[in-house]
Amino acid sequence: METTCRTDYSIIDRIMFVIVMGWALTVILFEEQSWGRYAFLGLSCLAYFVLLYRDNGIIKILADPCQIHILGFISFTLLSFVWAVNKSEPIQKTTTLFLIFLCLYPFYLYYSEARDTQRLLSALKWAGYLVAIYSVVVFGYDNLTMAAESQFTRLENAFANVNGIAVTIALSCLIEFWDLMNKRNRWQVIMYLPSLLVILATQSRKAFLFIILGFVCIIIQKNRGKHKPIESLLSVVVGILFVYFFVFLLSKADAFHGVFERFERMLFSYTGEGKADTSAIMRNKLVEVGIMSWKEEPFLGIGIGCSHHIAVERLDIDLYLHNNYVEILSGGGIIGFVSYYWIYAYLIYSLIVYRKNNEDLSALLIPWILLILIMDYGMVSYYSKRQWLYILTICVGVCELRENDYGKDDRKSNSIYIR
Repeated sequence: METTCRTDYSIIDRIMFVIVMGWALTVILFEEQSWGRYAFLGLSCLAYFVLLYRDNGIIKILADPCQIHILGFISFTLLSFVWAVNKSEPIQKTTTLFLIFLCLYPFYLYYSEARDTQRLLSALKWAGYLVAIYSVVVFGYDNLTMAAESQFTRLENAFANVNGIAVTIALSCLIEFWDLMNKRNRWQVIMYLPSLLVILATQSRKAFLFIILGFVCIIIQKNRGKHKPIESLLSVVVGILFVYFFVFLLSKADAFHGVFERFERMLFSYTGEGKADTSAIMRNKLVEVGIMSWKEEPFLGIGIGCSHHIAVERLDIDLYLHNNYVEILSGGGIIGFVSYYWIYAYLIYSLIVYRKNNEDLSALLIPWILLILIMDYGMVSYYSKRQWLYILTICVGVCELRENDYGKDDRKSNSIYIR
């Protein structure tokens, strides 16, 4: 009986691994296709079916802090239609967020119960690598090389947003680096070749920062507490200097010319010197409009999802604000802002409190969530499927860390079973 259970579990684990990887791939590669939404809905339904088969038809409803915080923000989003400048926007966003929650719930339930965050991370890593391979096939090696070296030619959104592609692949590189630091799967480092080529061709500043800052943070986390305070401080300083000179050398290489040119133009947009980046100038204007809107309605905002109406009214462009902090403040005010970022506050608190239960896992999750918060400065992410997949993955990690203290009995007390 014991052997049979282990075999069944192993088969189910492989199936769930493929489903998660397929879900992540679908979200990145085919989200803009009309059939893409049906593909990831179908994969989520398949995941529910697998869980029902495993649990003999029993439906589990988990009411842990992560789920409560997420549902709290979704509830606020729906409630904001009462005072919204456009009543339909909060309702549309609520529908989107709730469907994302339902689609991701079986993955969260399965991997948090299994206490197998590493397996989930591996699925995300290979999804990113497959995106890189697909990009090389679609764009071609020559086009990617030319885009990486040119300051004027950048990949266009062929099958998905290029920044989304680049950040997804950057996450795979970050997880791979974490594996390397823990001496796991060293042969997989070969996947850096197509991954870095695609990232450079997209000239994505977000992805480049994600990798550089992520590597530094993982190194610091891995070495924290292993030396005396002075030695730890010196190692951090040496690490920062090493990264500085490493980035300086990269800036002189032809392959990195395009992305560093974009960084320079972004800085010029703030300093007023040189040739400014038009996209950065537009982002600054959108942020200014969002802050003005928030000052007018500081507590409840103008309704979640309504900020692009303000952009149309004041800038004559129909765009969201390209800054998640300002977007949430404008749409939900201080209350909406706290409602959304309370999820992150809970995760950061839990990762710090329980990090000693698994230092290796914490060394990845803490930098990852900090990088997500940094990336939010340049993108609107609160209704992104990819973003919620990342958040729930970190939630799975928190569950694993917590259970090392409280055990599975604490988890069972938060579960409801329906036959």
